[in-house]
Amino acid sequence: MPLAGGRLITRTIIPIVWLPDFSSETGSLSSGLSDIVFTAFYVPPSSGLMWGVGPVIQFPTGGDVRGSGKWGMGPSAVVLAQQGPWTLGLLANNVWSVGGDEDRDDYSKGLIQYFIVYQLGGGWYLNSAPVVNVDWKAEDGQKWIVPFGGGAGKVLSLGRLPLNVQANYFYNVVKPDFGPDWQIRVQAQVLLPTALFGGGG
Repeated sequence: MPLAGGRLITRTIIPIVWLPDFSSETGSLSSGLSDIVFTAFYVPPSSGLMWGVGPVIQFPTGGDVRGSGKWGMGPSAVVLAQQGPWTLGLLANNVWSVGGDEDRDDYSKGLIQYFIVYQLGGGWYLNSAPVVNVDWKAEDGQKWIVPFGGGAGKVLSLGRLPLNVQANYFYNVVKPDFGPDWQIRVQAQVLLPTALFGGGG
């Protein structure tokens, strides 16, 4: 969205999780919504290299089992460059707990996501955008989850709006002792043209 001569870009993660319970016969402890994470970036006018900064906010929407039970806030930044069919970028943030259930543990969590996209034409593309997570309060050797992999996607039309859909597979080359070996991410994004907000494009 146009803002103060630049743009406001938002990123919202609404995670739906399944938590296994290895002590039960069903194997399922809980499934459903976890904590929602919202980020807003202000991107000033630029040519070539694009960058933006803003806040990241974590909402305690996951309840007692699937969530942290606490609100979180912190800084976030993104940088992106486009050259021909290639798009390269990096996103990073850190979230600290700032309030909520006093009986729940405080947290300090970081995220780094690099993204590499190669346009194939016709709306199709190849991409790699793994999310590297770090829990600064975990014990040494248990802090990091570092996935490696990639996938593909396509930009479709949802009426008059572009819809970006993609699927990715990642193997966790670094992980805590008790953590998943791999990840599958399926993603859908509705893209809002600036013309909707009077931006003319």
